[in-house]
Parts: sequence; C-alpha cells; structure tokens
Amino acid sequence: MDVAAEMATFTTCDDKIVNVKCPSESLRKRQFTMHLVFNAGKGDLAHGWCDLVCKGTGTRVSNIEKELWNDDVKVSWQPNAWVDTMVMKDIAHHFVAEKINKHGLDVWVILFCDNLSAHLNADVKDIFARGKVFLCYFPPNMTHFIQPIDAGLGRSVRVAIGNFLDEWLMDEDNLAKWETKLTACERRVLMTDLISRAMQHVTSNQQDDMRIGCFERTGCLLTWLPSDEYDSKIKPQGMKPGSFSIPREQGNDNPVQNVDPHPLHEEQAAVIEEELNIMDEEENNDDEVIDGNENDYT
Repeated sequence: MDVAAEMATFTTCDDKIVNVKCPSESLRKRQFTMHLVFNAGKGDLAHGWCDLVCKGTGTRVSNIEKELWNDDVKVSWQPNAWVDTMVMKDIAHHFVAEKINKHGLDVWVILFCDNLSAHLNADVKDIFARGKVFLCYFPPNMTHFIQPIDAGLGRSVRVAIGNFLDEWLMDEDNLAKWETKLTACERRVLMTDLISRAMQHVTSNQQDDMRIGCFERTGCLLTWLPSDEYDSKIKPQGMKPGSFSIPREQGNDNPVQNVDPHPLHEEQAAVIEEELNIMDEEENNDDEVIDGNENDYT
C-alpha cells in the first residue's frame, strides 16, 4: 500500500518491486559496475567485498571527496565503467591483499571466476598465482547455471541496496535532493555507503544459509567422493535436480534415460578413499593447504 502526503511519499508494507524515480534520464546509462567477491565461510569465516568501478577517469575527483568514500568499498575508474584488463589488475591485487589479511600468505585459496577476457589475461593470472590463488574458470556461457553470484548473491546485494536507499529516501531533505539534483560527488559517496551496508548485511551470520546455499546448489562445493548429503543440494537453475541426460548411442533408438548421479558403488568409493589416504600419507607438504569451504571464493 502506498501513502501519499503533501511533502513525502512512502510505503507501509514491503514491496516486491519498487521503482524509484531516476534523478536524471542520462543516469539510466551505466554509471557503476559492482565486482562482487564472496566466500562460502560461515560465521566469523564469512568474507566478501565489492570493487566499485565508476564511469570516467577520476582525474578531477578531489581528495576531500575520496575521504568521504566508505573505506569498505574500493573505487576504480574506467571510461565506460567496464572491468577491463587494467581495472582487473587492480582488482586482482586487492583480492590478494584481502586473502593474505584473512588467511595468510602461505595458504592457497580457490577463486571461481567467469571467462571474461580480463579474467583470462596473463598478467592477471600471474598476480593471482604469486598470491597463491588457484583460479577455477567457469565454462563459457554457463555462468547463469553455475555461478553463485547469479544464483542469488548478486540479487541479494541489489535488494539490500534498494532497501537501504528506501530508508535514506524516507528523509524529506534527501528525497527532495534526489528528485531535483544530486551532484556526481554526492552520488558516489552515497553509492559507496549503500554498497558497504548491503555487503555487511549479506555477509552477516543471519545470511549464512542463503550465501552458502548459492555455492551448494551451483555445485561449487562438490567433493571428490559422492555424498548424498551435499550432492543432492546441487540444483542448477533451469535443470532437473538429481539427474542428468546422456546422449543416445549411435544406432540405438531407445529414449534417453536418466542415470544415477552417483554411479560409483560403495566398494569403488572405499577403494578411492583408501588410495587418497595413502597419497596423503606420502605427501608431507603441510606448508600449503587448500582448506575447506571458507577458502572457496567467487
């Protein structure tokens, strides 16, 4: 329900879709790009941040404005607000710094990323390699199936930003400024603040199940051995859960059958587990570890 007053307009209940008047028609074009990073850690192990790419060169931005930006959001510049190779190098350095601060230099972490040309750049790969970040690329044109960001994390951030923006607009002075003229400086300062609050919300303990669930249902926490507990949670968007289709054999007109998602028998699984235990005993490299879900990033 909407309530309209002479000086303000607000809602008395949560809306599934909220449309807020844009301050300027020109601002409907891309002004920012959020490059989101989350891990699958729970509680205190939860980790995530946003690299904000602004449209422009940033050469005319004053130091006073930079001091007003939220410290939790790293701001970069690109003429079209795109994540190109130069921007991605800065993002890679930032990722390595965050990783070292959270896990230390000697611990390896896994980073799931798209097949963007900037992600595939040799210099970008080198930055991650020197920081002991193992890159795992999603197959091209498959991110809408298996990218945790696309499985709900990205939308959760956008919804949180919208909710915090609604709170900000409840102030009549802010609403008046929004509907008349916000300067570019004010927009950037407001954006960094909204993103910081949204990221804190999505990485909070209350959102652990949602955040980790995005990794689980996209298969990013897949284990070496079949596990009914975890494998049953893999449900990529648009695909039938619990089964997959195999092509027909040439000359065989039988319809395609759904196959068991766990074809290994218990005896075979036990043999594999025993071989892995033997390998673990033979490898005495305890300096570099890839340790559990909290080290899986996307």
